[in-house]
Amino acid sequence: MQFPHSLHFQNAAVTIIAKLFLRGRSQVLRLPAELRLQGQQVRIKKIGNALWLQPEGNSDQNMAQWLREFYASAAPLRAESSAVRDDPAPQERDWS
Repeated sequence: MQFPHSLHFQNAAVTIIAKLFLRGRSQVLRLPAELRLQGQQVRIKKIGNALWLQPEGNSDQNMAQWLREFYASAAPLRAESSAVRDDPAPQERDWS
């Protein structure tokens, strides 16, 4: 079975059309192999009309490991984003 989808992992943008079907009283989402999640459970958060899926209980990955992997795969920041800025002085405030 072929799924129409577009994958672009370098910038973490993924667009996909996946199949939905019913199994008993549950709705099932069939993901293609490229988007398989590790683990036995997934945390689902509803944001407006969208769903955010995150593998649950992935004990072999901590925040430090996640950050290393993120920075290894993400494009570096542009030089101007860390340049010294010429911001105006803070406003005078009356705190009395």
